[in-house]
Amino acid sequence: MIGLALKDKRPQWKRFVAARDQSTRPGYLSPLAPDDLAGKRVTLLHGDRVGYALDEYGDLQNLFNNGAGKGKGTEAAFHAIANGAATLDAFEGHLPKLYAQMGFVETGRMKFNPEFAPPGWDVVRDREPDVVFMAWQGFPDGEAAARARALGPVEEWQPHVRTTQYFDDYAEAQRNNRRAYAEG
Repeated sequence: MIGLALKDKRPQWKRFVAARDQSTRPGYLSPLAPDDLAGKRVTLLHGDRVGYALDEYGDLQNLFNNGAGKGKGTEAAFHAIANGAATLDAFEGHLPKLYAQMGFVETGRMKFNPEFAPPGWDVVRDREPDVVFMAWQGFPDGEAAARARALGPVEEWQPHVRTTQYFDDYAEAQRNNRRAYAEG
């Protein structure tokens, strides 16, 4: 996989945002502006159709696949892990189940709050899913097996274990997530 790590260059951040904003599901991506990406490492892959950002703590953000092909977003998640992804958060549904195949475990949840819904969020279509916090705990049975599982049929995925730990404060949930990674 050929990637381009873009660091500390505002035009590159604008390029990342322009690529990310091509998403057909923008509500599932944090609306980070170029200035919000200061200090983050952004990576674009596959002709800028796939990308992600990592903050200074290794929090994986804004992973997207805009038409690069099936599985390219999953490959980007493995690329992010290889480059220091330690934690993430995602809305309940497909993504936490996918990330669980890669060695991420749930560390906490927050109830959906419409007040903080991303721009353009459609509660009829997208409902009000929990925000799921996850920390990477390594590949339980090796990277090759994790790749095969994550890129394979959903029916063959390992069960995703939900936590019962709920938080009311996003920053507190993030701190807990980082602790879980560090202790993992």
